[in-house]
Amino acid sequence: MPPHEDALDAGAVDVLTFRLHPLAVLKLSHRIREFVHLHDDQYQQARMSGCVIGVRRGGTVDISDTFDILHDPDPGTFDRALLEKDQEIYKKAFPDLSVLGWYSIGTNVHATDTGIHHGDYTDMQIHQTLMDANGTAFYLLLNPAINFSHKDIPVTIYERVLCNSDGSPPVSFVQGNYTVEIVGAERISLDHADFLYPSPCVVFDVLAPPLGEKKNAFRTMLFETPSGFAMFRVSDVLFRYPEDIWSSFTDPHTAHQVVRTIGFIEVGDKSVVWDNDIGPGEDIEHFILKFPIKSLVVPDAQLKFIIEKNLNISCWFNGRIVPELIWGLNYALDEFVPREKGNLSNERHFPLSKQLHEQLKAYGFSISPQLINREFITSFGYLNYLERTSNCISGDLHQKFDRFFCGLEMSEGEFVRGVAHRLHSMEEVASTPGRREALSNAEFLLAVPKKKCNTISRLKRMEAEDRGTGLGHPWVCAAAVAVGFGVMAGLCIAMKRAN
Repeated sequence: MPPHEDALDAGAVDVLTFRLHPLAVLKLSHRIREFVHLHDDQYQQARMSGCVIGVRRGGTVDISDTFDILHDPDPGTFDRALLEKDQEIYKKAFPDLSVLGWYSIGTNVHATDTGIHHGDYTDMQIHQTLMDANGTAFYLLLNPAINFSHKDIPVTIYERVLCNSDGSPPVSFVQGNYTVEIVGAERISLDHADFLYPSPCVVFDVLAPPLGEKKNAFRTMLFETPSGFAMFRVSDVLFRYPEDIWSSFTDPHTAHQVVRTIGFIEVGDKSVVWDNDIGPGEDIEHFILKFPIKSLVVPDAQLKFIIEKNLNISCWFNGRIVPELIWGLNYALDEFVPREKGNLSNERHFPLSKQLHEQLKAYGFSISPQLINREFITSFGYLNYLERTSNCISGDLHQKFDRFFCGLEMSEGEFVRGVAHRLHSMEEVASTPGRREALSNAEFLLAVPKKKCNTISRLKRMEAEDRGTGLGHPWVCAAAVAVGFGVMAGLCIAMKRAN
């Protein structure tokens, strides 16, 4: 994957803005937690580092994703073949993205004649090796010992610079002049990045069931399509929070943050795949073995049995989680496997996943398959996003600001308005990223009730319109719409009173 042309000129602007997108935030936070949990002398000698993927446009560096670097025993070296394979996968799926730099994790940074040291390796050795391969310009050092109450993002960003011929090294690090922004952090269904929203998300993350010994942030999944099989890398977050899987697929942008296509094969005779004796067949066998897999997520229990028996590959199937993934992947299949677009049905309506159906019932919608189309599902996904996001941000604000309102009886709306007023009164807010983010979150929460009311109203209207197509008399349809708007008016009034 060739470097982005701007990535080679780190000093072109005075101040760079690094925009961390949700998937990158999620994976970096996962690596920090892993470093902290495995904090022992033997482990610290090993490098924990990876490449950062994205695009640079002028003074803005968008970091969209990361992938790990597997280091060889020799200092300053890594598995170049694996790096090139990961880059090839990225290039096919996201041709506009490139390797912009790399990250590592550590608490101590020491500037020396040879660069910045970390354990048995020097950061300059790794950086220079990656520069030779990709023209890498930026180095992100993540600090796992950061005090979350004092700093929002535990990262220091360095740039490589060419030094003068005064006896100093030809290339060295300087701390960059930069600002860091989180892009759509509240959309990370994904709100489980603990250094962004430590309450209540850390509680959820601690209580989540362990994922075995697997340390990376993705699982590999084999998935049947109309004309063959696809291989996906699926975020661990979806396995931790199965009740929210459906919501990750209602918006294409969100879907691409949690699922990545890494392969596809057409299969003419699929009956061979499910044959207990000769399955999954030679073509699927070669397809599966192309990927480095320790455990493969499969779409049903029979295929799990066949692959484990005949290929000796460990497989994973769960009757609650996998059907939700299958629903989401089918719903957004044209996004992940464009060549299947012509093989997909043009049905206006879609079956519901179990969790989606349960949440629709919880909101009081009387659901029939004839009422559900993409517009309806997208709108309900947005409503779910507002609900989850507001809960997560509210917990964060309460953790940071409850001490300023001790002893006061306040509604949630009054509390948020009080926080916003306090932040507006601080002159230094504009120059303090943490307070600026808190103010943005407070303003988001103040806008949520109206957005939820409008979204529910739109859903009720769609429900009434679809039902009206099957009613015999226009006045009945009009009455149904009127009742729907009456209910919504009551909800809006209740929300305003609560605030």
